[in-house]
Amino acid sequence: SLFIVLFMYFQGYGYWLHKLNFGTYTGSNTYQLPFIFASNKDGQIITSNDFKGKIIIMDFWHTKCAACFNKFPVLEEVYNRVKDDIRISLFAINVPLESDNMNQAYDMIKKRNYTFPVIKILNEPVLDSFKVKVFPTTLIINENGAVIFNGSIENAFSALSKLLKNKNQ
Repeated sequence: SLFIVLFMYFQGYGYWLHKLNFGTYTGSNTYQLPFIFASNKDGQIITSNDFKGKIIIMDFWHTKCAACFNKFPVLEEVYNRVKDDIRISLFAINVPLESDNMNQAYDMIKKRNYTFPVIKILNEPVLDSFKVKVFPTTLIINENGAVIFNGSIENAFSALSKLLKNKNQ
């Protein structure tokens, strides 16, 4: 009993929350990348075809999500670690709300001095395909287009490190 109590106190609660929010205890997943139709702040269209052959980190968020903004410093830290690696691309994917104006998401990120790239999702039903149920949700897609991680940004970097370690062996 003591072991269970200690485990729940130190790690179990985090695993349980992850299970409730993302459907798995650790974030491990495997499903194919659904079609993405998005645009960047310059209006350039970005689709799933632009991601082929790269490892992609996607962080889904919206403008009214306080938890998302609380996680942005971690996302910025991950971005600064991977931005020079040509094998990896990171995007903060904004899911626009009806009340958002055209450039609100980009302006909010710029105002807070974050440098990670933001794209705005244009085909909203894709969220079900991505299994995004809560915000923020971070996904890691391997170079074959398979989503291998669905969870929080704090756990994403360790999943990314494992993927890169396995690739280098």
